[in-house]
Amino acid sequence: MAFNTPTPDRGNPAWQALRKNGMTVQSGAAITRADIALRTAFLLLACIGGAAFGWLGTQYGLIAPQQARLVLIGSAVVYLALGLVIAFKPLSAQWLATPAVTIEGIALGLLTLQFDTRYHGIGTQALLATLLVAGVTWGAYASGLIKPGPRFVKIVAVATLSAVLLYATDLLLMWLLPQNPLAGMIRGNGMVGIGFSVLMVGLASMNLIADYLQADQLVAQRAPKALAWYSAWAVMVTLIWLYMEMLRLLSKVNSRR
Repeated sequence: MAFNTPTPDRGNPAWQALRKNGMTVQSGAAITRADIALRTAFLLLACIGGAAFGWLGTQYGLIAPQQARLVLIGSAVVYLALGLVIAFKPLSAQWLATPAVTIEGIALGLLTLQFDTRYHGIGTQALLATLLVAGVTWGAYASGLIKPGPRFVKIVAVATLSAVLLYATDLLLMWLLPQNPLAGMIRGNGMVGIGFSVLMVGLASMNLIADYLQADQLVAQRAPKALAWYSAWAVMVTLIWLYMEMLRLLSKVNSRR
């Protein structure tokens, strides 16, 4: 999930980090699509591996049932902390992206197990749906069917920020008020709640397209290979968000049966 157009003259933080480290396009090998694709695939496998550990760890006693919630929250907090470091220091993605997605994978595995206990098979459905959306959006972008521009990126950025603020407000109200007025919309299984989840899935999908655009811009500008991890990290952040929204949507639909 990244919205800065990576051109040297617009003060992109990734380029600024490169300058501070004395790196330029000419000082190293240029980034390619293959570099980004391979690193994204590696991070995806690391995340799935972490999820498998979280899922199986609970079942085989590596994670005590009474500690599962604490591990889930702790993993998510570490993931967010590492994500902030990467956001402000893009070059650190080379070292932090892999442990970050692996740790978040543990949280996703534990979370998925909770959902699967109620709705058997929902984790597999959410994963397949996420990969399907990723493939479809990439196909539409690569074929030129979707041609995002600066206006598209700005709209997606504003919509995403609005979604983040809405989720943050929901969490705050959940702690402060006995009856959260946003609960029905965000977590309810009515038509409004399902519609909201569909909207979030759509927004996450548009973020993927913005990530593809940024990756192609880096390639076109012959950015240093060091940014391949940063671009792959951006795609993984969006994929993780998309997977969580898929889980939420499928759980709402299943709860109505």
